[in-house]
Amino acid sequence: MFGGMENASCTTQTIGALTPPNARPDEADDGLNAHELAHQWFGDLITTTKWDHIWVNEGWATFMPHFWTRLKLGEDAFHISRFGTYQGAYFSALSNPMVRSDYNVPMEMFDGNAYPGGATRMFMLMHMVGEETFWKACQKYLQKHGYKNLDTNDFFQTWGQNTNRNLEGFKKQWFYTKGAPKVSVKKVENGFEVIQETEGFTIPLEYVKISTSGVTSKGKMDLEPKKAQIIATESAETILLDPGAWLMAAVAFPSYTDQEWQLAWNAAENAAGKMRILQSIGDKPKLVQTLFKTEKSDHVRNQMISYLQDTDMLIEISKSPNRTEAFTATQNLYRPKNEKVGARMKEIFETTKDESLKETAYSNLLAAKDDEATANLGWNTSTYSLRTKTAALNWYASKDASKARSMALEAVYKFAPGPVRMTAISVLGRVKDAEGSREVFNLLVKLAKGRPYAPMSAAIEALATYGDKAAIPVIESRKNHSLHFGRNTVESALARLNRP
Repeated sequence: MFGGMENASCTTQTIGALTPPNARPDEADDGLNAHELAHQWFGDLITTTKWDHIWVNEGWATFMPHFWTRLKLGEDAFHISRFGTYQGAYFSALSNPMVRSDYNVPMEMFDGNAYPGGATRMFMLMHMVGEETFWKACQKYLQKHGYKNLDTNDFFQTWGQNTNRNLEGFKKQWFYTKGAPKVSVKKVENGFEVIQETEGFTIPLEYVKISTSGVTSKGKMDLEPKKAQIIATESAETILLDPGAWLMAAVAFPSYTDQEWQLAWNAAENAAGKMRILQSIGDKPKLVQTLFKTEKSDHVRNQMISYLQDTDMLIEISKSPNRTEAFTATQNLYRPKNEKVGARMKEIFETTKDESLKETAYSNLLAAKDDEATANLGWNTSTYSLRTKTAALNWYASKDASKARSMALEAVYKFAPGPVRMTAISVLGRVKDAEGSREVFNLLVKLAKGRPYAPMSAAIEALATYGDKAAIPVIESRKNHSLHFGRNTVESALARLNRP
């Protein structure tokens, strides 16, 4: 959920944080609340000296909510959310180092490095020094730098003192080096050969040796770039690298058999380790199904549901008393023109009082039925987020341009609620004008010239989709919009319209 601002002592938030009880399970604002609350210490009490080091603010505010998740939902939910943060950090690291000054505008720094990137590196630091030491060091950090500004070098000087460690190597490779480690592994005669392939990173790689009876031993090695090391299997069947998924790295798996995948699954240190395995076996739905049947963690099972493909099994899970599992199964039952799925989605749509579940069931019902009667059902149904109406409008845009045009024009003229109006503007760009008319084009131009940001931005994007170069002067007139996002929208639209 995007849209909070950590004004000291008076946080402001998006209207999306206000949801009725029957929409809250999937619109929950806990993450946003925790993020902005964390900023009162990390961002307000202590703040960065300049945008180059914005992770000092945003990384910590992304890091701290995970501990609310752990307190509220438990260890498995904590590690699953941590792994998701690692994923965002990894892909951002491939584009830029954490600390840099080559940005054009400050907003460029508010990216995957600043948020999940900073949080992920704090998780790795915590794992390296130990959690008890980490929080004691954090208390000293806040006491020393409270009501002051600092940069990355100041941070590591203080944390080095507070943890009694030399953190210069950690700082250099994780904050000033572009990229991320990539660990490959292959079976050799006496064990497994492991190589870290990315220059600039020396990593502490943990591993476990596994037999049919479980983990036989644990080990750790410092893995330097391009230097192969051998892990001897001895009496073990195979190995699992980074079993707790504590490294922000692309960590490969050996060429496991299905049985070895099951051994690795059982040897994973925590739910994050299982999430890494799950990503690698996503193309093995039968294996996922086998593991799902024996997995005891509700949080892990819920993640596994997205990888299941058996329609009958998903329909059964959609009836689960566990609301989260039922919702995830419903999400995963997108089956165009499938009568069995259509019947189950209709049942959910007609009986549930959970608006998020109702909207999800409707989207799948519309795909399964693919008819005007179902589209009309959604258009005439009101939910808090109005997703049935927007889904129906998009369906008409793909099936009946004339009807969609009429519906969208009415939605814009009559100031339909925000989500419907924004969807209507987008639809107008897709269906364009009827032959001999300029009503749609002229309306989009009027909106593009207007002051309200959301309809202006949506109209500029719609004009680019419409494809009439006559819109170029209007869009160019917004090139100096005060919002960075607005300027980006203009730039993108002009690039589309100026294509040969």
